[in-house]
Amino acid sequence: MVIADHNDDTRLLYADAFRRDGWTVVEATDGRDALVAALTERVSLLVADARLPFIDGFTVCELLRQDGAARSVAVLMIVADANAANVVRVKQCGASALVTKTATLEMVVAEGRRVFVDAQAGMERDAAAQAQQAEAASEARRGVSNDQATPPRLVCPSCRRPLDFESTYIGGAGREVERWDRLVCNGGGCGDFEYRHRTRTLRPA
Repeated sequence: MVIADHNDDTRLLYADAFRRDGWTVVEATDGRDALVAALTERVSLLVADARLPFIDGFTVCELLRQDGAARSVAVLMIVADANAANVVRVKQCGASALVTKTATLEMVVAEGRRVFVDAQAGMERDAAAQAQQAEAASEARRGVSNDQATPPRLVCPSCRRPLDFESTYIGGAGREVERWDRLVCNGGGCGDFEYRHRTRTLRPA
């Protein structure tokens, strides 16, 4: 994690408190150093004073949110007071939360731990969603789906018995994507059939 504060005494107090809590701490005295450390040290938490020299804490957070690799870093912003302007600014820059300078060290550490846990949970949710999207895309590329979205009730053209739905095939690209349902005549043993939705035609598979 990175602790960024231009005041040496304050920064050391925060750094010692987080180290006692088990964190590996990198210290920064201004916004430039904080940004470089957050981007190069692969940190998962940044605790930053809003009024850092050179680049303020809000801007550091905004820049992190624009970087693909550091976008998920949890950011705890330390502000002079929780007035409406600071609350709005924290939300706009994408910080995870804020604490005031009057907060105790225990409160700062607890809030830092909380936003870190929340950020990790968000990353896990994003990873799960991306995995689901990848699986859906892979299934679409394979052209096979078990989606039984109200296939029409069709009968076998040979024995006139109801056909049973097996699966859906998707083919084409862009606006030319088409859907076929694969059906089978289990009742009369007449074989497999394909139903083309665009033309509403049934043919032997």
